[in-house]
Amino acid sequence: MAVGNVGTSAVLVVGSRNGLIYVYNMRGVSATFESVHREGATNDIWNNLYANDAAGDQLISDIG
Repeated sequence: MAVGNVGTSAVLVVGSRNGLIYVYNMRGVSATFESVHREGATNDIWNNLYANDAAGDQLISDIG
């Protein structure tokens, strides 16, 4: 989890254990969901993508 600024907007970025990155816009103590990002291909089953090193991030343990 990391907090920072994009221009004048405060953002919260959260990495999940399944490789997803969630971005929230912070307004005071309230967080509004903005987007989710997943690195890697989506054109095959996960086992094949993993075997071909195309599955993206499997575990995000640090952001920032």
